[in-house]
Amino acid sequence: MGPRTARSLVCPLCHGPFDWEEVERVGEEVRSAKLRCPACATRAAVREGFGIFLPGDASEAASTPREGRAIPLGEGSTEGSSGSGPPKGWPSTSGRPSDWLVEGWAGRPEGPLELGPGPGESVPRFAARATRRPIVVEPEFELLAERRRRYGPEVAWDGIVAEAHSLPLADRSVPGIVSEFGLQHHPGSFVTLRELRRVSQGPLLAVAAFLTEETGANARWAREAGVAEMYLERACLEAFRRARWNASFEPRVEARLEPPVEADLGGARFPRVPEIVWWGLLRAE
Repeated sequence: MGPRTARSLVCPLCHGPFDWEEVERVGEEVRSAKLRCPACATRAAVREGFGIFLPGDASEAASTPREGRAIPLGEGSTEGSSGSGPPKGWPSTSGRPSDWLVEGWAGRPEGPLELGPGPGESVPRFAARATRRPIVVEPEFELLAERRRRYGPEVAWDGIVAEAHSLPLADRSVPGIVSEFGLQHHPGSFVTLRELRRVSQGPLLAVAAFLTEETGANARWAREAGVAEMYLERACLEAFRRARWNASFEPRVEARLEPPVEADLGGARFPRVPEIVWWGLLRAE
C-alpha cells in the first residue's frame, strides 16, 4: 500500500484516525500492519499490501468467503473465463464498458477509486497515466488477490477490502469514483451513495444496466423486492438526488439479457425470464 493511500485511511465507523502498529514495510510501501481506532476500538489490518476493513476480526474475515453478496445484472452471462467480457447480446460495434470510463475520466491526472466487484479492466489504464495510483475497493480479499495476479507487478494500484456503505477513507480524500458494473452489487444504495459522496471530491462514473421500467416481470419484481433503486433508472437517479448527487444516465446499448437462473439479488429471487435492458454510463457530480 502506497503512503498516500495509507495517509487517507480512517476508521470506517467513526472516521477517526487509527493508531498504527507497523509490522512490515518495503521501501515506502506498507506491506503489513495492525490498526486500532482509539476512539471506538475498531480494529483493522494491512495484509500483503491490502487494507482490510471488515466487521469483526479483520484477519479472520479476510480469509473467509463472504456470504450473501448481491449478484449483478449480467454476472454469469459474460463471455470468457474471467467474466470480463461483454454481456451476451452486446453488439460488437458498441465498444467496451471500460472505454466509457476511461473516456469519461479523460483530462484528470489522478487515478480514481474503483468500486468493485467488477472486471476491473480500466484500472491498468488509469494507473499507466495517473499521477496518483488508483484505489480499488472490493468486498472480499480474494477478489483483490485475483486482480494482483491478473494485473502483474508493473501496474501500481492500492486495494482495500471494505463494505461500500462504510469506507475507511477520509472525507473528500479521493479525486472521484468509477465502477464497472460494481455499483449495482450493493443493496441499500442510498446509504452507499451518501458514503461515496462523503469520500469523493470529484465525479462518479459507473457502467450500469437498467431493466425495462414500465413493463416486464423483472421490473415488477424489482419494486416488490425493494431493490428498485438498484435496477430501475428513475428510482436509481432519485436515490442519487437524495444523496446529494446530480446524476444522469446515458444509454449506449440495448440488449436482451438472460438473467442467472435462481440468482439471489438483494435477498430476493430473480425471475427466470429474459428482459430487455439498457447498458450505459451513469454520471454523477
